[in-house]
Amino acid sequence: MVKIDRGKPSFVASFASVEKSQWMELFSLKSAYLRNQVDVSAKRVIEAAAEAPDVYEALGFQSAEQMITEGYDLDIREVEHARKWLELSNADAPYREVVSRAEKAAITAEAVRSIKAEKPEATQQQIADEVGISKPRVNQLLNKKDNLSNSLNTETIEQEAVRRDISEMCVKRERQLQRDHPEISERFKAGEFKSLNAACIEAGIVHRKVGVPVNDVAAVATILLKHYTKHELIEAIQLSAER
Repeated sequence: MVKIDRGKPSFVASFASVEKSQWMELFSLKSAYLRNQVDVSAKRVIEAAAEAPDVYEALGFQSAEQMITEGYDLDIREVEHARKWLELSNADAPYREVVSRAEKAAITAEAVRSIKAEKPEATQQQIADEVGISKPRVNQLLNKKDNLSNSLNTETIEQEAVRRDISEMCVKRERQLQRDHPEISERFKAGEFKSLNAACIEAGIVHRKVGVPVNDVAAVATILLKHYTKHELIEAIQLSAER
């Protein structure tokens, strides 16, 4: 049987549509796209998250959530928000708006508090549905004085994760950010970062990772040159060769 060479994959391709040997290259393309685009469509966010459970292990991640948060630098809550956005708009609309993150966060916070003031009987889920954000985010906004600092003394990591419906890893990183880098923590809560992972990278808690295809040296060089200068790469190669 003749095997047709489909060429290099495009970032819009699904993992199921390409050979497994090309998965790392496709992941690198998807990751670069999701990390670097100013406007990422809700549809692309949902597609990326939906594929993660089927391919995370082959790409070297411990879980689908780790692939989404560290590989794609997305917040799990962003994925749910993107899904809600599509349900409401019924279109492939840009998920991230042109307004600054801080401004968007302030508008969202004001909307949540206004609804609660006008309808004190409204549940957090009802408010979340009306505003178009996650229930944990509503909980965070309504308890601004500070879920994180209070929970450090009153709840275990597991208990807080269950109450807020987030992963234990997120709770651990939020606590570490609050404890060791309070200024960055406040900026994160104000909406200046697109995800918890991005805030942790700036704080030095998490080191940014990039996926590279091991069977294509040129592709590796192209990806690395997006993050390092030519001089830095040459110097690193020389140092490695001397060891």
